[in-house]
Amino acid sequence: MAGSFDFLKLTKIILRKNDLEIQAFLGIRNRIIKYNEIVNIERHKIIQQGKAGQISDGFHLSEIILSDESSFILSPDKFENYNELIIFLRSNLNNQHSA
Repeated sequence: MAGSFDFLKLTKIILRKNDLEIQAFLGIRNRIIKYNEIVNIERHKIIQQGKAGQISDGFHLSEIILSDESSFILSPDKFENYNELIIFLRSNLNNQHSA
């Protein structure tokens, strides 16, 4: 079977009490983000289209906007537990803004 796999795109997210850690493949690049650095979570719908029109119903992903104006993407095709991750992050976002 021919093909390739981009190992550098494998990502692990570790949720902790006060922050989350994003680990790239084998922990080579880590980024720790405190929940109070999350400004917003924006949901986007991606629709694939060809010349004849829409190919599929599309899919959703979430863009996590940070206070330093950077962002990162969470999508259901990369994380089996996407819904749980988003619910957890939204609850921490709401807790930070109400405190």
